[in-house]
Amino acid sequence: MSLPMASVVSRMILTIICATALSVFSAAATQDAPPELVNSASEDRSSPFPLEGTVLSGDAFIFASSTPEISDVFFFLDVPVESGLIFQHEGHAPYDFAGTASGGVCREFDTTTLADGPHTIRAVVVFGDGTREILESSFLVQNTGVGLLFFAPSDIDLSLGMDEGATASVTLATSNGDAAGFSLSESAPWLSLGATSGSTPATFELAMSSVGLADGTYHATVIASAPDRPSAELDVTLTVETAVVDLAFTPSAVAQLLETDQNATVTVDLGAAGDVAAFTLNENVAWLSLGTSSGTTPASIDLLLDSTGLADGTYQAAVTASTPDGPNVSLPVTLTVDTEILELVFTPGNVALALAPDESGSAAV
Repeated sequence: MSLPMASVVSRMILTIICATALSVFSAAATQDAPPELVNSASEDRSSPFPLEGTVLSGDAFIFASSTPEISDVFFFLDVPVESGLIFQHEGHAPYDFAGTASGGVCREFDTTTLADGPHTIRAVVVFGDGTREILESSFLVQNTGVGLLFFAPSDIDLSLGMDEGATASVTLATSNGDAAGFSLSESAPWLSLGATSGSTPATFELAMSSVGLADGTYHATVIASAPDRPSAELDVTLTVETAVVDLAFTPSAVAQLLETDQNATVTVDLGAAGDVAAFTLNENVAWLSLGTSSGTTPASIDLLLDSTGLADGTYQAAVTASTPDGPNVSLPVTLTVDTEILELVFTPGNVALALAPDESGSAAV
């Protein structure tokens, strides 16, 4: 059935609202039961169940579950929210996908107006405090006798670090539960299938690898085909993000006082917040040398400071630690050279007093 679209003015307003909602996903924190898209077998909305993953035929009674904080709900059918193509706008409870009929009952949505196969309803839920939440549910429509192929879950979204791998289990079945021989294909070299053919229902593994991939988001599609049935698609999203290692020296700076032609060794620690990270070290002056030039964290590093040939004064240097997994970090090193370092000396070098019990005494030094 054809349902009325919102007015042009409402669509223009929601286009702005939706653009904001896409970039700021904000659920009201005070809600005990967040809203969701649900379906009921009855116009009185009794015994609702989640719309996600269901198989619909004939009339369906779809609505967004209500909480007191909601002020508006904007529904979209098979289009992204940012399109601004509003299917239905509900400004007060109950928030029915096809609108509310007289008597306050849920108006039916005729699924025969949709082609058999997968469909998606999205809803922008606006709360009284101005925050918004985007709901999304995918479902199958089947109004013919042929069981439709579908994946469960309907999509895979995974994040990996560099040169990592992971697997995910996916089930392929038909909407009416019958057995169907199928074949599988995929579209990306970083994705491989544990099986390429079989009979429904079947569970198989997807293996994903970030080896050789730069940081970024990658998309692929797994397609299931069966004779005399529409194919089913599984969207796979892989996000590759290299973990950033933050190296740190302890202490964060070194200062040393030496006379001419002296040397001293100072030990510092290099860590990476508990991570094991490969590093290389470099210094930039002749009077400073390092006990090691590379290694893995955590590590203790000896710095050898040598004032040989240096005139009195203050000298600055830096030790730079580098890692392929994060930014460089520098350790400032200050060397002060003074040919006459004042030394305080006690004379005599020690004092001994013999006292009886309960007596006191003194000695001059």
